[in-house]
Amino acid sequence: MRSLYCMFLLCSAFLAASRAETPIALHLPANLNAGEAFAVSSSGTGAGTFYLIGPGHVAKRQFRAGDTIQIGSEEVTVSGTYQAISCN
Repeated sequence: MRSLYCMFLLCSAFLAASRAETPIALHLPANLNAGEAFAVSSSGTGAGTFYLIGPGHVAKRQFRAGDTIQIGSEEVTVSGTYQAISCN
């Protein structure tokens, strides 16, 4: 009886660990130019909200991990510092 109980606990722990989500990571291009469209790829598991915060503009999109997020040229018309953030 004791060995069955231990096996159940180990299986339960493995199942819980296998369901754990991997944090979403964003992958941006190395070089970007103002006024040029680009794509941000993502990896991990789950869904999230993507924010692009820059001079005078904020973009917000819902996405699932593994999606590619398209950023249009009209969203990055001004050169400056932009922040890409993923919240899930």
